Amino acid sequence: MKPHILVISFAMILLLSFPLVVCADEVENLIKQLNSDSSEVCESAVKTLLKSQNNLGMVAIAEELCKSDSRYRIKDALVKTGTLAVAPLIDLLKHTDEQVRSAAASCLGEIGNMSAVEPLIVCLKDESSSVREEAAKALGNLRATKAVDSLLGLIRDNILVRQEAIEALGKIGDERAVPELIDALKETIRQYPTLDNTCRVSQLAAALGRIKSPEAIPILVSLLGYGNSGTRSCVAEALDSIGYIPASDTEKIDFLVAKGDWLAIAKMGKPALKPTLGCLKNGDPIIRAGAAEALGDMGDVSAVDSLIAVAKDSEALIPSAAPKSGGALNGRSYDDIIRETAIKSLGKLGDRKAIVPLSAMLPEWGLNKVLAESLKRLEWKPQTEREKLYTLIGEHDKQRIEEQWDLFGPLLLEDVESGDRKRIYNAICSIVSLGKEDLVDDLLQVLRENGTRVIAEIYLNSGNLRLRVGAESWAKKKGYQIVPGGSRDAGWRSW
Repeated sequence: MKPHILVISFAMILLLSFPLVVCADEVENLIKQLNSDSSEVCESAVKTLLKSQNNLGMVAIAEELCKSDSRYRIKDALVKTGTLAVAPLIDLLKHTDEQVRSAAASCLGEIGNMSAVEPLIVCLKDESSSVREEAAKALGNLRATKAVDSLLGLIRDNILVRQEAIEALGKIGDERAVPELIDALKETIRQYPTLDNTCRVSQLAAALGRIKSPEAIPILVSLLGYGNSGTRSCVAEALDSIGYIPASDTEKIDFLVAKGDWLAIAKMGKPALKPTLGCLKNGDPIIRAGAAEALGDMGDVSAVDSLIAVAKDSEALIPSAAPKSGGALNGRSYDDIIRETAIKSLGKLGDRKAIVPLSAMLPEWGLNKVLAESLKRLEWKPQTEREKLYTLIGEHDKQRIEEQWDLFGPLLLEDVESGDRKRIYNAICSIVSLGKEDLVDDLLQVLRENGTRVIAEIYLNSGNLRLRVGAESWAKKKGYQIVPGGSRDAGWRSW
């Protein structure tokens, strides 16, 4: 390199090594810019203040980190500033305000400079749990193997700190953590033998899966049946990561159930039949739904009686003392999803034993479509006019219903006045879907005389003005609040 180029390069290094000289007025202006709505302006101000190493600037940055309305904007600016911010942030780890220390730890983890490792390890003993939490998370992001022993000291801390420490150990991937993580799992199961701490089990399993130590396989295999479907899935995913291969059909079935791979279970055939039937007794609705589907795919008619029971009541086979969980998926209750799945499977199995119970269920609005389809697969023919009506409703066959309206109309009105909740609901939804304007007065009379919030919500969201006004008036008199969009079971003239 030529001498003059060396001189220039050395001069530039010296220039960059010294603080940027900024006058007092400019510092004040930069501090004001920290509150700018423009992220670019805020970032530029942070960068300039850091370069200047001005004490007032650093105090202002720390003050902004204390404020909830500006904290995230300043953090983002510090992270984007990168290496220049590392030393000042390390200094802020000693700040008197825990919010500043916590924010500084978070920024250091995102910047990713390894010079922050030792100061962050010190923060794992901070009196503030939020600082310990952010320091643990940062050390995980830095993959700091030096921090393993200190992080292990936090896996029995409060729930948020513990979660970040466990996740950090998984990210670091050091096998030194495995024995302690396994001990923590065993301790958790002893304390919470059923469903009470599935979150912690999932976290520990995920960390062991990321470390990929075969030493963890026995404890993870023992947990394939622990807790709900979400926990089992985490355990199975961890075993997958480690490269676990089931040693027997029993282990394979437990593994596949935990993974939710019901198609693979169905392909196993006879060996999987009894365990899959047993899953219909599980309190977790996702497991029961998967089992109901797999039994239909297996093609073994010995499952018919159990599926009939579940088609009638999704919780019919669950032991009374067993824990249960409900919920919904995409706006549908798990109860309906499980029953629908069982009904479909009965249609696939083709055993005519299912005809009587399924045909009796036809006037159920949420299930009548799949009921009609399964009964058709079973080669069932409606015997009565009412059965014909219910089948056509299930098929949404507006044309054939209207062609025989003189016959079917009175049957629907009889159902509306029947006092049977399912028949009433089915009839109202059918009339709304057909868009029978001449029956609106009858529907409003039902609401006035025997109305419920469910019926009112159907009317409110039906798309018919008179029904909506009637629902609003009824709700006001009853002191109820019904919300538009709360129910969309039937739309006016939707067929």
